[in-house]
Amino acid sequence: MATEITQSVKSNTSHHQTPRSETCCGRIGNLYRKIIIQFVDWMKKWSFMCAAALGTLLIEPGPALRSGLSFPLTWKKQFVYHTLNPKKITLEQAQKRPILMIHGNYDRQTAYLPLAKKLKTADVGPIYTISLPSGAITKTDYQLLSEKIAEIKAQYSEHGVDDPKIDLIGHSRGGHLAQSITWAEELADGDRYYRRERAQDIGKVITLGSVLDQEEIDRYRKIDPNFDDQTFEIVGKYDILVTAPSLVKTGIAVDTGHLGILHSDTAHRQIIEWLKA
Repeated sequence: MATEITQSVKSNTSHHQTPRSETCCGRIGNLYRKIIIQFVDWMKKWSFMCAAALGTLLIEPGPALRSGLSFPLTWKKQFVYHTLNPKKITLEQAQKRPILMIHGNYDRQTAYLPLAKKLKTADVGPIYTISLPSGAITKTDYQLLSEKIAEIKAQYSEHGVDDPKIDLIGHSRGGHLAQSITWAEELADGDRYYRRERAQDIGKVITLGSVLDQEEIDRYRKIDPNFDDQTFEIVGKYDILVTAPSLVKTGIAVDTGHLGILHSDTAHRQIIEWLKA
C-alpha cells in the first residue's frame, strides 16, 4: 500500500496531499476502532447488551442513529413501505421467488428499509418481512416464521404455484434463524423442528453479520448436498459483535460494522446479484 502511494505521488504531484491525507485518516480511524473494541471487550464483562449497544453507536453512529429514527415506523399495523408484505401478488410476481427478510436482535422490520428500496427496482420477487421478539431464540420464533411461510405459500397457491422456494435474508439473530430453519435438526427449547416439511420451502439463505463455524458447515453439508449452492454470507470488517470471518464458499466482507451492513451499497449490490443468479 505504501509503495502504491509513493508511486502515485511521484507520477503526479497534484495528488500529493490526497494520498497522505487518506493514509493519515485511515490510521486515525483504525486506532479509534481498536480503542473502541478494547473498551467493548472490557464492558462485556459487566453487560454484553450495554457493550454491544454502546460499541455499535461509537463505531457506526450514522447507521445506529438512522435505525433509532426509523424505529417508530414499526408501530404501524401494516408494514408496507417500498411494496413490502403485499396482501396479494400478481401472476407475474408468482413466477419469481419470494424473499423473506428476518431482522436481528432488539431490532425491527425497519432495519431492511434501505435494502427494500433497492430491491423494489431490482426486478426480483415479492418481498416480505416479519416482526419477531428479542432475546434468546425460542419456539415462538419458529412458530411465527412458520405462519409467515404459510401466508406466503397461500398467496402463491392462488396462482397455481404450490411449492415456491423462499429466499431468506437474515441479519445477526435473524441470520441464525434463517440457517436453523433450513438445516438444523435440534432447535430452541429442545424441540425438533419439522425440518422435512420446511427445508423444501427454502431457496437461498443470505446472512448479514452472522457466520457459521467450520463444524456447523461440515454438519450442514452432510444434511443438504446443495448447502454450498444456497448459502451466502456478508460480514463487516469492523463488526465488534461478529468478529469471525466467513468460512462458506460464497462469503464476502464489506467496509462496515454490524449495523452498517444493512446500509452498505456494496452489500445491497451483492445481495441483488445473488438473488438474481
